[in-house]
Amino acid sequence: MQITDPDFQFLRQLVYDHSSIHLGEEKKEMVCSRLNKRLAHFGLATVEAYCALLKSNNEPGEVTQLIDALSTNFTTFFREIEHFKFLKEQVIPEFRAVGLRHSTGPFRAWSAACSTGEEAYSIAILLAACFQVIDPASWHIFASDISTRVLDKARQGIYEESRVKLPNAAWLSRYFQQGRGDWEGYYRVKSELRGQVEFEHMNLLHPGLRMSERYHLIFCRNVMIYFDQPTSELLAERLCHQLHEGGYLILGHAESLSRRPRGLRQIKPSIFRKISR
Repeated sequence: MQITDPDFQFLRQLVYDHSSIHLGEEKKEMVCSRLNKRLAHFGLATVEAYCALLKSNNEPGEVTQLIDALSTNFTTFFREIEHFKFLKEQVIPEFRAVGLRHSTGPFRAWSAACSTGEEAYSIAILLAACFQVIDPASWHIFASDISTRVLDKARQGIYEESRVKLPNAAWLSRYFQQGRGDWEGYYRVKSELRGQVEFEHMNLLHPGLRMSERYHLIFCRNVMIYFDQPTSELLAERLCHQLHEGGYLILGHAESLSRRPRGLRQIKPSIFRKISR
């Protein structure tokens, strides 16, 4: 299957308009390969026919399915472990001592591109272990993603045994249920821990996005690598706005902010803190 330049330009603009994801010319082959399932779903033989379907607006939910197909959703439990060490050794002790500049209420964290849930549940496991309690009055996690497909998996909290790699072996029996019968070889996050994580479909850059909550910690890792610089700057402003004063924003190790909001100070590579302007 091949994709013509006009069809690729149409698809990349459509994806950008709905998700702000920037697909460079080097992504053409990837786009072509990932469209196979969408074409098969509709019984179409060419990308041109698929583009015609999108232009017809006869399948209004298909743009979401397209973005799902093109999104890269690789993640693991406790990926980029240094960030979790920072959470354990600095952020949580600081919150427990002074409430991150005396903010009230429970500790709130946001996994801003949660994919299939491993990041959000990793944060939950660490908070449960450090606070020694699973209670929304003590801490809570909000998790969001643009892909409805991965959110369905995240809410289920079921993972193949080979994917559940934890830095503390005791956490496996403490926070997971081992599958039996048809579910042999799988583990599921225990219900009380799943209850601490709220999953929601969200486009971080939607013009009408309004969020009333503020967070002590935001993980937004390996997201900005898909955006151009103006879009990354806009997202950084929005994330900074959602932080409590003294709260932390954590990006992926491969990411940086060449122009960051005035209220955001870098304290370590990929780790930023909101300060008084």
